[in-house]
Amino acid sequence: DANGVFLLNPNLPEVVGHSLHELENGQELMAVFKNIVSGNGEGFNTYHFCKPGRQNSPKKPQKVAFIKHFSPYNWYVGTGIYLDNIEKTIQSQVNDYLNIHRFGLHNQNYVFVIKLLNINGGRNFGIMYANASRPDLIGKYISDDVADAKGKFFRREFLQGLREKGECYVSYWYKKIGSSLQPQLKTSFFKLYKKADLIVAAGAYHPDMDKIIADYRVKLKKNVTMDVRNIIIILLLVFTILLLIIHFMSRKIRHQFTVFNNFFAEAAQKNRQIDSRSLSLKEFQDLAATVNQMINKRQLIEESLHDSEEKFRTLAVTSPTAIFIHQQGSFVYANPAATEISGYPIDELLQMKFWELVHPDIREMVKNFGIQREAGANVPQRYEMKIITKQGNTKWIDFNAATIHYHGRPAIMGNAIDITDRKQSEQDLLAEKEQFRILAATSPSSIFIHQQKTYIYVNPAFCLLTGYSEVELKQMNFWEVIHPDMREMIKKYDLRHKDGQAPPKRFEVKILTKQGAIKWLDFSAELITYQGKRATIGNAIDITERKIVAQELVAEKERLAVTLSSIGDGVIATDLSGKITLINNAAERITGWKNNSALGQKLTDVLALTMRNNGDLPEDLLQQVQKTGTPFYRQEQVSIFTKDGEERIIADSAAPIQGQDGKTIGIIIVIRDITEKVRTRKELETAQKLESIGLLAGGIAHDFNNLLTAIYGNISLAKMYPDDHHKVFHYLDKTENSLSQAKGLTQQLLTFAKGGAPVKQLVANIGTLLEEVAKFSLRGSKIHLQVELADDLWPASIDTGQFSQVINNLAINASQAMPDGGTLSIRAENILLSPKGAAPDKQKEPYIKITITDQGIGISKKHLDKIFDPYFTTKHEGSGLGLAMVYSIIKNHHGRIQVQSELGVGTTFTLLLPAMEGAAQSNQNESHHEDKSQPFHARILVMDDEEIIREVCGEMLMALGHTVAYAADGQEALEKYQQAMKEEKPFDLVIMDLTIPGGMGGKETIEKLLKIDPQAKAIVSSGYSHGDVMAHYQDYGFQGVAAKPYLLNDLNKILQKLFH
Repeated sequence: DANGVFLLNPNLPEVVGHSLHELENGQELMAVFKNIVSGNGEGFNTYHFCKPGRQNSPKKPQKVAFIKHFSPYNWYVGTGIYLDNIEKTIQSQVNDYLNIHRFGLHNQNYVFVIKLLNINGGRNFGIMYANASRPDLIGKYISDDVADAKGKFFRREFLQGLREKGECYVSYWYKKIGSSLQPQLKTSFFKLYKKADLIVAAGAYHPDMDKIIADYRVKLKKNVTMDVRNIIIILLLVFTILLLIIHFMSRKIRHQFTVFNNFFAEAAQKNRQIDSRSLSLKEFQDLAATVNQMINKRQLIEESLHDSEEKFRTLAVTSPTAIFIHQQGSFVYANPAATEISGYPIDELLQMKFWELVHPDIREMVKNFGIQREAGANVPQRYEMKIITKQGNTKWIDFNAATIHYHGRPAIMGNAIDITDRKQSEQDLLAEKEQFRILAATSPSSIFIHQQKTYIYVNPAFCLLTGYSEVELKQMNFWEVIHPDMREMIKKYDLRHKDGQAPPKRFEVKILTKQGAIKWLDFSAELITYQGKRATIGNAIDITERKIVAQELVAEKERLAVTLSSIGDGVIATDLSGKITLINNAAERITGWKNNSALGQKLTDVLALTMRNNGDLPEDLLQQVQKTGTPFYRQEQVSIFTKDGEERIIADSAAPIQGQDGKTIGIIIVIRDITEKVRTRKELETAQKLESIGLLAGGIAHDFNNLLTAIYGNISLAKMYPDDHHKVFHYLDKTENSLSQAKGLTQQLLTFAKGGAPVKQLVANIGTLLEEVAKFSLRGSKIHLQVELADDLWPASIDTGQFSQVINNLAINASQAMPDGGTLSIRAENILLSPKGAAPDKQKEPYIKITITDQGIGISKKHLDKIFDPYFTTKHEGSGLGLAMVYSIIKNHHGRIQVQSELGVGTTFTLLLPAMEGAAQSNQNESHHEDKSQPFHARILVMDDEEIIREVCGEMLMALGHTVAYAADGQEALEKYQQAMKEEKPFDLVIMDLTIPGGMGGKETIEKLLKIDPQAKAIVSSGYSHGDVMAHYQDYGFQGVAAKPYLLNDLNKILQKLFH
């Protein structure tokens, strides 16, 4: 059924009720059956399927099945047969056929068939398919290595012949089947049937063929002798009978011919018929009947011809068309209309040659046409030509001619119509058309006519405008050249035309040229009637350039507006009275005035300028420009106060706005906010001054710290020997305290030097440090401290010593500014700021904002820009380094510092320090931990260019129980380190001076040392460092840092941290 379930299967009854899908490849087979049924309802299919009882056989023979759809029950009915069964049946039938159809002497010759396996030969190149004489060979393989009795490999020879030609003859020596005689020469014919891969062959033995040929010769000789004798006798009898018949017939035929001869003699004079009764032969009777029919037809034709002549004569006489016949160039007939057109009477026309009427301009051409036509040549039958009448007038005729036979000879029959009036109208119309064509062709305007959506006329200007040829345009709908944006609008206008409504007669429209360019047209159209139908005539002028200029003007205005709104400089335009007519966004930001408020205001009200150096009013920009008529550039810096009262420093200039006549019609003022630029320049000047001082201070601090290191060391050593109650210890202790102040002074000097880079550490709560330092600085003063700290202050990486110095200096300055007491307010909070100089959309960075505000006397405006300059002070006892040092420390921390002050009100310093948003809390400073020194012994190499430093450091180390060696520079230190490694007495630590004048310093030495011994430990020591080696010593390979000057206890803490 349609689902593949077997309903009947005699070959495999066990599958009835089961699905075809359960058998191997059954699903694919069912799909093929369905495809056949869905196509034609029936068809054949070839596939491989097992035979009944051989389901387990691996070889599945090929089967052919016929499938038909039985639609009443939706069944698939099929029948099939295995191809190998068919082949065996065919093979058996072939053998039977060949056995019956033998040939030759005693039917001894036969046909045999070979199934070809390999045309190139070989041991098994074929299988015997059929052989009537040797059935025992059927089904056996045949090899080409078998030779005949003479040693000839004849099978190879016939295989070669089959490969080359497909058939061949081969001779070989072969023994007759069933004969005891010696082998005989045999010739066989072999033919290859490629489609079936079969070789069909048959042969005969030469002795048998010779015997058959001899027998045939004897028989042929006997038969020929007998046949010649019989032929002679028969010929004699036939000849005699023929003579008798000829004599009889000749008499009868002579009579018949006499009858016909008399008939033809009379038929020339009249229409006489033959009396067939006088004729006895049937052939002549039939001929007479045919002749009589011809006579009857002739009578009918003559009567019809007579009627036709009468009709033609009547038609020709009454016809308005000139009709004539000329033969060999002369008129032989002309009707009355011909005389009317030509002006010649008929008798004169019949005396004339036909070309004598033709106008001289075309006479030779028409004469040649007539002669050629009469001769049978193919020339134009119809054409228009000019003639000259008898009165000398020129007429145009529409001439038509044909070749006829007149009185048995070729002639020309022609007719002509007078078209003179029509030709004149055509010429007038052509003249008008030519005038229109010239006008349209030379017109700069594009002119066209369209009718029923199609262009029917376009002038060259329109083709040039659109880029299409005239042929292309006439094949297009008229709106196809319209730009898609406006196509629907034009279609609507066209519909209004069709409805008789009046669309706009003139409008602007966009088109799209063939090259894809967009053009604008000034378009006008009128409704007209053209060839009896409604049409539209239009003309268009290219206004693309005008539109581009207009668009560019609009774009220029937009660009100008965008430019004015986006540039950083403020732009203000005024009229000659000084009233503002334009103000851009930048000018709004600088002045604080919005556009709607500023327009119409006096310039002096919006832009109130003062000189920065003395506060005087500057020159009036408007007066300067009106007076000179040229641009004015101010050299001095001026200040303005915004609408909100904020002071800003600006650079300004002005220029006249001139009309087309060159007269000034207004003034344009350009202002630039240079407040930040001035401040930056001032900061740069301050930084340069600090750098100059730093160069000097660094050198002094380096040498001074080396001296202090020696003094500190010796004092530390001296304090180790007397007890705490000894007088010497008391004085040593006081000396050490005094040296601490000297150490503080060198630290201040280093703050200005490049070597004073902060040694930063992460401080989790900078607010606590801020409050502690402020309280300590104001201790004993009349100042009330008010601290406001945010609860969630971010951690910051700072040098706590330098930061404390900043707060201390600012607190002391505030205290000195409030001699009668007051309140010092300190506030700290988190803030996100854009990096300095970065774009506004750049991601903001975390800062801690610290504001310190006093209620002191304030700072005057003229001093405010100089307070960070080194050595600048307004105090009698001041050094001028305090605020300079504050500025330097904040800058070295990559922070910012700002100041605002008002005389009699107070001063506010704002510090902005980079913070670490969300950073983990730092460990407490190690100085707060209890000292838990543990005694140990180490071998230490001290590298320093100062001998006194080497000695003091070595003495302190030995006092702590360590073994010490010395090196004056890096090269000596490396040599001693390597020597110690060879002696297997390596150093546990190297203390390196960072700077060795004229030699290898610590930075270079540690690099080479770590290459020698990657596990080496080293401490860097310096009274002044270039770069950030001291601040980031770990990055350079050091394990610790010892800043000069250091005490014995300081050195011990470093070693304890390093080794424990």
